[in-house]
Amino acid sequence: MKSALRKHIALLTALLIFASIVLSGCAGKNGPDVPADTDLPAVPTDVPATGIPATEVPATDVPDEFYETREYSFIDNKDRFKIMGRSADMSKGVTCDWSAAGFAINAYCRGDVKLKLTVSGSCYFSVFVDGVKQEGDVLAKATTVLAKGLEAGEHLIEVFRQTEVRQGLVVLKSLSVEGELLEAPKDKPLRLVFIGDSISSGFGTNPKTQTGAEDHVDATLAYPFLVSRALDADFEIDAVIGIGLVKGYVTETMGEIFKYTDYYRSKKTEYTCDKRTDAVIINLGTNDATMSSDPGLFKEAVKALVHDVQAMYGNNVPIIWIYNSMRADHSKYTLEAIEDLKVEGINIEAEKFKADASAYGHPGVKAHQKDADQLIELLKSRYGIGEIVEPAGGDN
Repeated sequence: MKSALRKHIALLTALLIFASIVLSGCAGKNGPDVPADTDLPAVPTDVPATGIPATEVPATDVPDEFYETREYSFIDNKDRFKIMGRSADMSKGVTCDWSAAGFAINAYCRGDVKLKLTVSGSCYFSVFVDGVKQEGDVLAKATTVLAKGLEAGEHLIEVFRQTEVRQGLVVLKSLSVEGELLEAPKDKPLRLVFIGDSISSGFGTNPKTQTGAEDHVDATLAYPFLVSRALDADFEIDAVIGIGLVKGYVTETMGEIFKYTDYYRSKKTEYTCDKRTDAVIINLGTNDATMSSDPGLFKEAVKALVHDVQAMYGNNVPIIWIYNSMRADHSKYTLEAIEDLKVEGINIEAEKFKADASAYGHPGVKAHQKDADQLIELLKSRYGIGEIVEPAGGDN
């Protein structure tokens, strides 16, 4: 596969060879003769399909004209983007609506990285460059600057939604870089799915959160994201603030929205997952308890959701149901339903978190980190899933 960088490297190599021939012909007049047996460094010729030479090329050796601004459509360049979370193709882009959904790219570039999108409502992003979370919340706009003044070289850039689905729908249209997008990052060996409400969405984690200012929910500070990053796992977070299984603060229920790619866009497109999933973690019941859902109906809804999870991700996928994250959460009825499911032979376990309500009635940042540590240990010890991975370049 040809790329602009490969052409420039080839041109530079040809010029260097030509120059060496000219200089060697003039050595007797203008410089010292080079002995015939002198070992000269070989010119690397192996250039992989990505366009980056197999041997490391210093950024200073790449011609300035390579760093022209190039714009890549999400629809027309699917091999350059790794899309994360439930997503659907639209006429002008791909959707990015769920908590911590987003995309990742590999790029050989410098300077600024800009994203073109459409957004209804409000949405913020967290941006990671080479594994390091950048400071500040990035507000989604028609043209959104994701990174500024990058040093020339190869970079991994990851972009994740902070905001949950009902607060703003986003379509990713195109990305521009001063350089070139390379082949998209590969899928990781481990994949986790999280299903939940405002706890899994990260309500209260962002220090800017004010009572009622839900646009500053930050899913990248919540335990599902923390677990996934620590284990270097791909993930999917299907979470809605206020949702219940029978009754919550929103009229829809998790059982209703779960089967659709994006219930808030279309009730016609059912979701299918063609990727192997290693575990599904569910955290629901708080809103049902607050709204006094009927216990019998709640237990049946727990069982129905678990059956839907099996149908979606596989009959053998381990399911972990988290309870007691904050206030009363119908845990008595949850545990009764789980025991019934075990009798059916379903691979499901309940895990009790330490209740915390330090952030506007929700678990705070410290509680989410403790919950993440607890879940990581459970995944490793009980299911043999994952090894903790130190983030590249610093903490995230």
